[in-house]
Amino acid sequence: MTTDSLRAIRTPVSIAAVGRDTEAPSDLCAEWVHGILPNSTFALLDPEAGHYVFFCTCSVWGQSHMPDICRDAPGVDRRVIHDGAAALALDLFA
Repeated sequence: MTTDSLRAIRTPVSIAAVGRDTEAPSDLCAEWVHGILPNSTFALLDPEAGHYVFFCTCSVWGQSHMPDICRDAPGVDRRVIHDGAAALALDLFA
């Protein structure tokens, strides 16, 4: 992605991010793209959530075998974040 290629996109885009994403920090990724895209919206869904919060809620097996992916910060609720992302998509496509 280049600044010029992003500026050329005229299609509405909805960008969702979380505040503690160490894989793709929102200020360097999502917010940067939002600042360039001419027709975008940006939502910070949870300031304490990490990168993997967008994955489905983990099973008991997943929680015990993949803690880095399945363990969220205290107070972070994946279901709430998923509902927020779905609401953004519905708003975008309405």
